[in-house]
Amino acid sequence: MILHLSNKEFVFIVISIVSVLIIICTLLWVYIKYPFEKIPGQRFVSDEIPILGIGLKPITIITFSAFIGFISALEILHSYLLNLPDTIKTLIFIFFCFLAFGCSHELIWQYFSTSDAFILSGGNIHIDMLHILPNQQTPTGLNYNFTFRTKLVFFYTACSFYGIYFFNKMMRTDNTDYKISKNNFYKMKTRKHIKSNKNQIFYCNSNKIF
Repeated sequence: MILHLSNKEFVFIVISIVSVLIIICTLLWVYIKYPFEKIPGQRFVSDEIPILGIGLKPITIITFSAFIGFISALEILHSYLLNLPDTIKTLIFIFFCFLAFGCSHELIWQYFSTSDAFILSGGNIHIDMLHILPNQQTPTGLNYNFTFRTKLVFFYTACSFYGIYFFNKMMRTDNTDYKISKNNFYKMKTRKHIKSNKNQIFYCNSNKIF
């Protein structure tokens, strides 16, 4: 199967494998160092891993790698997705639009709620350690770290927008190819019609001569 892969597909397969390995290694490092946590998601923002002189939190590394893996997966499956029926591709496109709609709202809400939590804390808590306070009631009663959840929502939003771009480009390419093939068909038909007319004219002229 690898022998039949194009260079593009092979490159994206390697990128996706590297992304998955980075995610697995990061998860192992986090869960070994912090086997327990009081606030869901806090273990993913408690430390920074230095990479090329830049300190990145584990959740940042995971979401960045997952986004690159998501893009690579779509590019690997491009030829398969291209052969799907137009109805299926349209439904997938609508799903990504719906996901972008929901995630964009959640992302804006998340930033406002983080600011409110920082103000309510009096600025005494580092912004990466912010979470829903015990005396604050939420509809779900969920207690989580704001930075962890914000980066997850941002990841979903980025994936939804790229999915919209990817399938929109694919459907535009399909329509362009259809128009080109349709135009070529009419051009060929017109040429045959002109050629047949020329033959008929030549036959009529030859009869007049003889």
